[in-house]
Amino acid sequence: MAAARFFDFRMKDGSRNFADLPEIVFFEELRLHARQLKGAIETDFVTDWVTEMWLDISFEGHKFSINNQFGDFWFFVEDPDCPDEILLRFYSHFKVLLKPMDRFAYFGGTFDPVHKGHLNIGRLLAVRFRLDEFYFLPAFHAPHKPDRPPTSAYHRHAMLVLATESDPKLRVSTLELEKREKRYTIDTLADLRALHPEDEIFFVMGADSWNDIRTWRDWENVLLGVNHIVVTRPGFPLSTDHVSDAVRERIVDLRSDKATSPVNRSDADRIYFTDAVIYDVSATELRTDLADGHLDRKDDVPAEVAKYIEKYELYR
Repeated sequence: MAAARFFDFRMKDGSRNFADLPEIVFFEELRLHARQLKGAIETDFVTDWVTEMWLDISFEGHKFSINNQFGDFWFFVEDPDCPDEILLRFYSHFKVLLKPMDRFAYFGGTFDPVHKGHLNIGRLLAVRFRLDEFYFLPAFHAPHKPDRPPTSAYHRHAMLVLATESDPKLRVSTLELEKREKRYTIDTLADLRALHPEDEIFFVMGADSWNDIRTWRDWENVLLGVNHIVVTRPGFPLSTDHVSDAVRERIVDLRSDKATSPVNRSDADRIYFTDAVIYDVSATELRTDLADGHLDRKDDVPAEVAKYIEKYELYR
């Protein structure tokens, strides 16, 4: 008898998106997905919870199996003569469910200059939230900081590139810089959703921004539009009194003893409070001290950034 034909669909990073669910729960999702092919599918489920799991399906007169072993999913069809058209219809339907969803975080700010506190946020959150990439998103000019023109966008971008060059997960987005105008976060989030239509997006802010969130344009929709991560900061206690009930219901407090627990996928966008990283470096104070000649403050920025600041005589 000819060998069964099969597709090997190995999920990126094991079964990252579903490993956090009990296996029996994940197979319930497979069952529900199978039933979406109404009128064309008859299901007969056979499972062995000891060594591995099988889902056997009769589809268009051909028997298929989905097999899961240690996070790898295998699709089999027992009939070697099954037409490719039927094979691909079956595979494509389930591939949509099993496709791993990438996770991207965007940290907005002026980064004037980028300092070690910023970098620690990126590195620790990348681990804490299992991010594929963490993006620093420098603003051309933050609309909620109208009184202080930032250092040239070219310099701020260059410093970010130098600071993140050696870390493969830390990236720099030019999305707002390329617009060359004041941008509101609500508009930027729409651009990010268009850029990542099938991925999970996290927008990162500090506790100071969270406390001032009602000054942001369309602030409630900002908080309800994607996942958010609010990073604690000394001197800025986190409160929820200033936000609406709809926003308050989305908050997941990961501080204290829950700071190292895994952050899994959710059925809705959430707002995560985390003290996994605490930074106490003020870019405003850093600029002032550098302008006053306090060279010891250069320890608060990466060496490459300190050299850049000195070479181009920034903040003097």
